[in-house]
Amino acid sequence: MAVNDPALASSVRVPNFTVTINGAPIMAFSSVRVTQNAHHSSDTFELTLSLYAQPPDRGLVWWDNLTDAEVEITAGLVGGMSQQLIVGLVDSVDTRLMAGKLILTGRDYTSALIETRIDATTYLNKTSTQAAKLIAAGDSSTPVTQAMYPGHGMSVNIPQQTSTYIGAYYDDQSFWMDTTHQVTEWDLLTACAEREGFTVLMQGKTLYFGPPPQYNDDPYVISLAMAPGGPPNMANAPEVNLSRTMTLARDISVTVQSADALSQKVYKATATSSNSNRNSRSGAKVPPQVYIFNEAALDNVGCLKQVQLKLRQLSQHERIINLPDMPGDPLLTVLTPIKLIGTGSGWDQVYYADEIAHEYRVEEEGGWTMSVRAKNHDTASSVPL
Repeated sequence: MAVNDPALASSVRVPNFTVTINGAPIMAFSSVRVTQNAHHSSDTFELTLSLYAQPPDRGLVWWDNLTDAEVEITAGLVGGMSQQLIVGLVDSVDTRLMAGKLILTGRDYTSALIETRIDATTYLNKTSTQAAKLIAAGDSSTPVTQAMYPGHGMSVNIPQQTSTYIGAYYDDQSFWMDTTHQVTEWDLLTACAEREGFTVLMQGKTLYFGPPPQYNDDPYVISLAMAPGGPPNMANAPEVNLSRTMTLARDISVTVQSADALSQKVYKATATSSNSNRNSRSGAKVPPQVYIFNEAALDNVGCLKQVQLKLRQLSQHERIINLPDMPGDPLLTVLTPIKLIGTGSGWDQVYYADEIAHEYRVEEEGGWTMSVRAKNHDTASSVPL
């Protein structure tokens, strides 16, 4: 069952956007843009306000003296549901005196983790989930721990605990962190999440660190009616663009190996994937792409699990759909699968949003639009190119 009605129907859509700065509503805004990313990246916003239509106590001096500003943007349709698009901190304020505009840009609360650098050795004797909790919430149990782990006062959502100390990962040359210099908190968390097969992201003001969140059961359907020998004559999206990465459609061989320093053993597992469409082709066959991953602290069972995870991530990274300038809809989130139907080809399948960019313009004929980029695999996975 679809969360949306893919049938074309004429209806009046009245967007309802709410913007607050430090909890106070902002009325005189002319445009809003929010870009939501699925995993391991900041969500961003750009907000354009009328400088001279603000309350008397929020003139140029007030904006000039502003040091910390939290922006929350909520979107929906009048008479329908709404969703929080973003809550985050302002990075910059661009003041245009002649045009009478203020342009605020910022990111969600991952910005606090991106801007904070730490000594990478601080967490060597902590597990990934312990580090995530300490980075987000801190430890105020003693003056010593509070100084070492000040945190950001964030709440945390860690549904599954890990057991391997981060120090064990540094013994593996494939781990891209380095103990010889400072790193950002965000870099450390994303590196650990990648090693654990986890996802790290902000849910409002809560840091999520754990297995990829479950997608909704019901998809958002994009329905096309293809005309014979021509473009679609019916669709519930104004434009549908399709892209395939040919190199990643090749056969793939993946090897995961892990060295145990105590037993002096090397554990290894290899898995392959063949593209069935290639078997019937004539001509010279291109050799498979080979990927080798060195992992820390894995036994035979761990290597087998990891090689299957890597193979699934690599072999599925093949198809991308772009849906520009769709009517804005609060029903579509990064956790809503997108089902494309009607092409009569291999493109008819389920995709997962990698990026959703919402744009709302008050002036002229802007309205609320959203542009979507989606992949045919869980976007928590990534592929080295």
